[in-house]
Order: sequence, then structure tokens, then C-alpha cells
Amino acid sequence: MPSLRFRAGIQMSNRTVDYRSRVGMSLAIVMLVIVAGFAKNSYSADDWLSATAYVIPKHTATEGEGYFSVIEGHNRRLYIGTHANRVNSWLVEFSPRDAAMKIVVDAHKAIGAEASGFAAQAKIHSRNNVGRSGKIYFATKQGYPAQEESRDKYPGGYPMVYDPATGETKVYPIPVPHHGVISFTPDERRGLGYVSTCDDARPSESTHFLVLDLETGEYQDLLDCEHMYAFIVVDYQGRAYHPIRGGDIARYEPRKRQLVRLKQTIDGAPPAADSYLATEHGHPINWDISPDRKTLYAQ
Repeated sequence: MPSLRFRAGIQMSNRTVDYRSRVGMSLAIVMLVIVAGFAKNSYSADDWLSATAYVIPKHTATEGEGYFSVIEGHNRRLYIGTHANRVNSWLVEFSPRDAAMKIVVDAHKAIGAEASGFAAQAKIHSRNNVGRSGKIYFATKQGYPAQEESRDKYPGGYPMVYDPATGETKVYPIPVPHHGVISFTPDERRGLGYVSTCDDARPSESTHFLVLDLETGEYQDLLDCEHMYAFIVVDYQGRAYHPIRGGDIARYEPRKRQLVRLKQTIDGAPPAADSYLATEHGHPINWDISPDRKTLYAQ
């Protein structure tokens, strides 16, 4: 089995690169984290950043809950996925220049169906992505079932593509019945999209890694990786990566149409428990990739 060497990092080419800690800011969006245990008055006013909060339309986030479903488009506007549990979900466009918000995609209208309760497309929980064309790639997933409500009531999530230039939305079929979609990553150059599903089961999930033909809408199911909150990245050679429960990584090479299972090591040793990379039931790994697609960052 091929080996993927780490120095707390991941190898995208023939060299080993480090995971790096970085702080990212997209326009005026700032994440503030309150951590218990800070010493009183341990930080001065100069250590803090001022920020302006903008409220998402309240009917699109009925419980005030949101996720990391935000991306800056080529037009310098933000595209934000929302969550209205048991109701619906929306993609909201935010213009920092004039502080204007506009709903650009209504999930239920886009798929041409109405639903409520657990059958609703209640969340856009995907890591939003921007293609080379400027189109916004995102997806819907399930919310929370009521007590004794069957999870089979949820039909499945939809990968979607919104084009800011035309205002049109393309909806792809449900990849796996009753599964939501947690990741939808495009490779427009090759006409492919990569999808990760989620059944939201606990303690371990079923999460299918699929290849989508962006032209025909046909899927190829590569593997059930059983890894919760999996985010797919595509490197500079067009190879797509998806974590596997237990610490391995699936890599799909489109030129060869080949799936490779990579073993990873950190400083020459298997991942330790404190890395959270190889836990028994899986653990969220927040992946992102550098603009040159040669360095993978993780949190």
C-alpha cells in the first residue's frame, strides 16, 4: 500500500510539506472564539480586532445556527449557506461594499419540491467552493429528526451550482438515497466534481466518496470512507483526496481513473491519538488547500 509521509503535514508532490497554522480573513468576516481559562486582563485592547456583525436574514437561520458554508466569489461578494431546521435552506449573497444581503438560491424551489420536517433540505453545510468559471459549488443536507422520526424520511441531499453571472442554478441528482451532501468540490478543467455524502449516523457515519460528471450528471461511487465531515480537496495534478476512518486517505487520480488508498505517518510514526486523525469512529478534519494546490492545511 502506498505511504503518505507527514511532518504534521501531507505530501502533495514528491516532497513532504508541513501542516501550518494560519489565520484567514475573507473581507470583513472575522471569527471570534471565546476560550475558557484565559487569565483576566491578559490581553490589552491592542490585541483585539474590531469587527462589524451583519445579520443573515432571520427566516433563513431560524435558530441562529450556521456553519462554515461561506466563500468569496470572483465578484468579491460572499456566498453563505444557511440552516433553518425542518424548514429549508438558502444561499445568501452578501456585498461588503454596501452591506447588502440577497437570497440567490432557495433550495426547495431549486429542486422543484416542497418538504417539511426531517424531509426538508434543512442545511447547506458544505464547504462552499468557487470554480475557475466563478460559479459557486455547494450542497444540501438533512437537519435533525424529531423523536421517533425515521431517518429514511429524508430523500437525500443535492449538489448545486449557482452562477452569479446569470443568476441560474443547476441541480444535480441525489448521489446516495437518504444521505446528505457534506462536500462538493469542482475540477472544472476536467469536467468533474467530487462529492462526499453523510448519513449522520453515530457513532460512525457512512460517507460515500463519489466522482460526478458535471456534464452528464452521472456518478461513480468510489468508496464508503465512513469518515464524518469529510472535505474533499483537489491538488495541482487534479488528484482528489478524501479522509478514511482509521487514518488512511483515499486519493482518486482521474487520468488513470484509479483510486489509491494512502497510509499516512507523522514524523515516521502512525498517527497518535492526540492527532485525531485515526480515532475509532472518526473525527472532523477541516481541510483546505493553498492557492497553488501544493499544500494541504488541516485543523
